[in-house]
Amino acid sequence: MELDVKTKATLVPQPRGAITTPSAFLTAIGRSCADVSDKFKSWDHLFTATSLEMGDSLAIPVRKRKYILLWREWFKRGIEPRTIEIPKRAKKHLRLKNRVQLVRLKKQGLA
Repeated sequence: MELDVKTKATLVPQPRGAITTPSAFLTAIGRSCADVSDKFKSWDHLFTATSLEMGDSLAIPVRKRKYILLWREWFKRGIEPRTIEIPKRAKKHLRLKNRVQLVRLKKQGLA
C-alpha cells in the first residue's frame, strides 16, 4: 500500500538513543540550531511543523529551516544526527585586490 505525500509527512518517528527531545535533536545536528529549540513545543510538533509554519509563526531563518527539515527527514529514515560543518571558502578576491592596489600605487609612484 502506497502512502500519499501528506500522510508520509505526518509520520513521527520514535525518539531513539540520547535524542529524546527537540532540544537534544537540534543540538545534535549543530549549526546553532539549538537556538530555536524553545520554539518547538514537543517532539510531535518538531516532526509535523511545515516549512511555512516554521517561517511564519516560529520565525526561523530560511537556511536554518532547510537544514532542520533535511535532518528531520534523515532521522525518519534512520540516520543518526551529527554536525555537518559548512566548509570555509577560499578568499581569492583578497589576493587579487592586493595586487590591484599595488599596481595602482606603483603607477602613482608611491610603491
